[in-house]
Amino acid sequence: MKKILALWMVLTVAILCCACGGKEDDADKQEATESYPVTYTLSPDAQGDQKIDATSLNAAKKVLEARLAGTGTEYSVALDEKTKQFTVTCMSNLENDLLTRKGVVAFVHPVTGMPVINNSDIKSAEVQYDDKKKEHYALIIFTDEGKTKFKDLTRSSVGKSTEVYIDSEMICAPTVYAPITDGKVEIHGDFTEQKAVTVANLLNCDAMPFALTITDSN
Repeated sequence: MKKILALWMVLTVAILCCACGGKEDDADKQEATESYPVTYTLSPDAQGDQKIDATSLNAAKKVLEARLAGTGTEYSVALDEKTKQFTVTCMSNLENDLLTRKGVVAFVHPVTGMPVINNSDIKSAEVQYDDKKKEHYALIIFTDEGKTKFKDLTRSSVGKSTEVYIDSEMICAPTVYAPITDGKVEIHGDFTEQKAVTVANLLNCDAMPFALTITDSN
């Protein structure tokens, strides 16, 4: 009888320990999945005699807000005109390019070397996923004017590579095999999902009047 009672007490303690351990594990998992805000402090990176005034600062703020809106994360953008600093707070880490790039888009003609298409020619850009290639890419839809420009560009570039730039970075250089007349184009570049989101949002927005520098983040 004593042996049975002792065995019953051991089993009871073991069950209680397992139950407590399970609660602790659940608490650990919940804590691990909680999101904490990330804050970035940004300052203008003016080039040459570029003027930084209230107009250009507020224009940059609008572009930042538009870029962040496309990420699907909660965010806020505050501007201190006296110190000329931006404070961006969001619920996830962001690629620096999304915050710092001026974001000047250029589709360069392969023969003349001149930019033909810019930010204003893009109606929208969004992230897509190719199941066959298992990769993310950006789908661009042009405005009516951009559609005409891109049709003319591809018509005169058959058999050649058309380079696409954001600021000084070439993000792709696809070879044109036939004129593209539907006003859409896919931008591929072995992108991770986060990089594709960054590229799409840079393509989808106006350029900022100046680049920005991250002076602090936490």
